[in-house]
Amino acid sequence: MGGRRTGRAGMRAAATTAMLAAFIAVVVVAFCAAVAAVGFFLVESGVVPLERLVGPDVVVAVIACGSAVLAVVLATCLDRTLGRPLRQMTAAMGELARGNFGFRMEERGAWHLREVDEFARSFNTAAEELAGTEIMRAGFISDFSHEFRTPINSLSGFAQLLREEDLAPEERDEYLQVIVEESQRLAGLSERILMLSKMEAAAILPDVEEVDVAESVRRAAAIVEPKAAAKDVGLALSLDECRIRGNGDYLVQLWTNLLDNAVKFSPAGAPVSVALYGGGGDEVVCWVSDEGPGMDDQTLAHLFDRFYQGDPSHSREGSGLGLSLCKRIVELHGGTVEVSSLASKGTSFEVRLPVRP
Repeated sequence: MGGRRTGRAGMRAAATTAMLAAFIAVVVVAFCAAVAAVGFFLVESGVVPLERLVGPDVVVAVIACGSAVLAVVLATCLDRTLGRPLRQMTAAMGELARGNFGFRMEERGAWHLREVDEFARSFNTAAEELAGTEIMRAGFISDFSHEFRTPINSLSGFAQLLREEDLAPEERDEYLQVIVEESQRLAGLSERILMLSKMEAAAILPDVEEVDVAESVRRAAAIVEPKAAAKDVGLALSLDECRIRGNGDYLVQLWTNLLDNAVKFSPAGAPVSVALYGGGGDEVVCWVSDEGPGMDDQTLAHLFDRFYQGDPSHSREGSGLGLSLCKRIVELHGGTVEVSSLASKGTSFEVRLPVRP
């Protein structure tokens, strides 16, 4: 691979040198032709005799003038092909150093040095990645201050209570259990925030491969099965065998979040239905439906927002990030996710994914 790249770079350098030599030759020929035409006109019109025109002083003047013209032309070309791009590179790096990650270099096309265009493309890609990293950092800090405060305060408060010497063993065990649960909640919350921030910062879907969608749904169902069994909620799967180009881990996360959400809001004994339709076309469609309490219009309007929970009392466990993750995973795959719900009638999520994102 490295040898082929070196060979291509050498061929490009040779081609550039040949084009420069040809350009100089064309300029020289054009100048000589122009001088000859002017001389012929002067001799024919009788303004200057031929002997005077071919004298040493005239030849020296013509050569000097030609050299000056050639120098100006070469200087202009070098400034356009190297000088101006180098100044733009310097300015671009200065903008990047000042934190202006929205700055982009112009890719100037085939009539300029390919290396300059490659640098511009690489610079723009690096700027996009840095902008994504900055978004992820700012989002994480904001989310940390917004959602981490409650479990951290709980940890601190119950740890302080454990320092009291007259605590009953039952109270001590209760406080320790709260600390364990809040620690687990904090760890899960940080993991989800980092995952969502990473996905939101990504411009393209990473690690694309051929994915068996039905198998990814079955894997997600196996993950959720213990929780469903504990609530006496059945998982009814009707799956077409179909494949798409996508990220297998992301898709398992997508189905797991949707199934977990459906199980969480399903009453005991009610089923959660999953229907996957391949259809043999350009997309696959998956429906995840429950028979839970449903949602009103206000909840539906904010359902995919970060940290939004339709249950204002937060009586059900959750961080309000699961559906935000689902939406971002679907977006990275180039698909759509829609939800329909009626109060006391249950909720249904419809996910459409293109076969090739």
